[in-house]
Amino acid sequence: MLRQLRAPWDVAQQSKAKSGRPWEVGGLEDHLVIMLLYYRCYVTQEFIGFLYGVDRSVICRTIKRIEAHVQPLFGLRREPRISRQEAEALIIDCTEQPIQRPQDNATQEAHYSGKKKRHTLKTEYIITAKGRIVSVSDSHPGSHHDLRVRREAPRLPKRARGYADSAYQGYDNEHPNLDFPYKKPKGGELTKEEKEYNRGLSSFRVAVEHRIGRTKRKRPVRPPCGTLGQYAEAGDLKALLKVGLKAMSNGTVEILGGKERRRRWNLDEKLRIVAESHEPGASVRAVAARNDVYPSLLHNWRRQVREGRLTARSIARFVPVRMAPAPAAAAAPPAASSVSGSETIEIELPDGCRLRIGTGVSAAQLRRVVAALRG
Repeated sequence: MLRQLRAPWDVAQQSKAKSGRPWEVGGLEDHLVIMLLYYRCYVTQEFIGFLYGVDRSVICRTIKRIEAHVQPLFGLRREPRISRQEAEALIIDCTEQPIQRPQDNATQEAHYSGKKKRHTLKTEYIITAKGRIVSVSDSHPGSHHDLRVRREAPRLPKRARGYADSAYQGYDNEHPNLDFPYKKPKGGELTKEEKEYNRGLSSFRVAVEHRIGRTKRKRPVRPPCGTLGQYAEAGDLKALLKVGLKAMSNGTVEILGGKERRRRWNLDEKLRIVAESHEPGASVRAVAARNDVYPSLLHNWRRQVREGRLTARSIARFVPVRMAPAPAAAAAPPAASSVSGSETIEIELPDGCRLRIGTGVSAAQLRRVVAALRG
């Protein structure tokens, strides 16, 4: 890297109108170390200035100075290029970064986040299902809602399908091809299918959380490193070449229109997709992508089939009935007048049974016998 930068660095030094005072951080080697330390570790400029014994403004100018030479050689800000399959699904989410408390009250109020309970900056990320960053918005004050950040950013392409969280409810009026979780109705509960849908959407969207976490650990979140859809409103998808969406012009993306914009699968469709996933050599992820189903949701259906909770409906069938004449009632045997020569009491129950009770039977025993016959 030093060998590649040495020639343009020397040319830039010779082309200066006048030499001026020497830089306080040294030559090319020190400039490169400062830039790499800032990009890789994301330490503050104040900390780097403490290491070199200079002010943070000197570090800021140093980074900008070396970036101008590194960018043409190594493409620090090259625009992402993605395939057509990746461009069909875009995951959207916002993240917040803590900042020092501003000095004036108005700026403090604007940057105070009620969610984080501190002063923050909010940035929106748009990534693909594989975790590749497509767009990063400008930084907004922490008090701005996620929906406001999305509306102030460039619009999504009309044929792009977005996956967002519940903070983007209402944006489906501007971009109909948007998936977001079902909201629990007031005083009610979500249905079983709605809960399954929310779990599937969350497991699919977790990729953006992981990508934001890696970005915060590896490099600073800088506004902006690429924007989406400056030509999207006009529907010119070929103009999105710079952000890697040129392939969408030849692809087909299903748009769910009408009032219901989220997918619902009936029982026959679930069983068909599960059966397709059980075919020899079939991949669950490939079958899910082919049928526009979240892989986690398909795994859930497969488990329900194994447990017998997801089966085909049984069809009611009529059984022929044959009417037969009732058999003649048998004549009751004549009742005996006495038992072993002792006095008895004969009781006839409503169902036709006759009970002969001797004089030695107590009332409690009689009640138990009668209760047993009736039960």
